[in-house]
Amino acid sequence: MITSDMEMESGAKAAVEYRRFHTRLSRQAFLVVVVLGLLFFVLGFKNVGRGLVLGGLFSIANFIVMAHLLPLQIGLQKKKTTVVAFASFTGRLFFLAFPIVVGFESDRFNVVSVIIGLFAVQFFIFLDRLVLIRFKKA
Repeated sequence: MITSDMEMESGAKAAVEYRRFHTRLSRQAFLVVVVLGLLFFVLGFKNVGRGLVLGGLFSIANFIVMAHLLPLQIGLQKKKTTVVAFASFTGRLFFLAFPIVVGFESDRFNVVSVIIGLFAVQFFIFLDRLVLIRFKKA
């Protein structure tokens, strides 16, 4: 199958845009999670701050792993893609279970704030889309 230069160029642009998006989102989430964690820590809610940072860091790491694995699935056969996607999903679920177990087992972390931190990236994706749609209309 021969692809035109224009198709390859648009694919390269999409890949660059995809990388920019996940890098920007990861940085924003990291900054906010750390600042909120420090704020809770300074206000005396040390367990909440630690839990938020722990959950947020695992959320960001999970997002980065997912962002790097998704492009690898492009171009694979359907059966192989399904196996890779399922293995990636299962592995990332086990990865996300680790901070929850730590939150339950350790008195140093608040398990509720760990779970809230695990949704940091999803919150920023939602916020990004909401802000993008809001400013596109204006």
